[in-house]
Amino acid sequence: MSATYDLDAYRRFAENLRSALRGKNIKTISLREAHKKAIPSALRTRTGSYCWRSAVSSRMGQKTVYL
Repeated sequence: MSATYDLDAYRRFAENLRSALRGKNIKTISLREAHKKAIPSALRTRTGSYCWRSAVSSRMGQKTVYL
């Protein structure tokens, strides 16, 4: 059984994503700045790695896009 893909759906998604990425609520930052902002909210593991948790409200689930 092979998967079928709706190429028009992918195109529409890409077009909508491009316009959304130019929105007022999107900010492009450097990796260094992202690191600086992320570390204060991180948990440290026993081995010294950083760990973050995330939760999505069920009310926001329909509006969530995973990339």
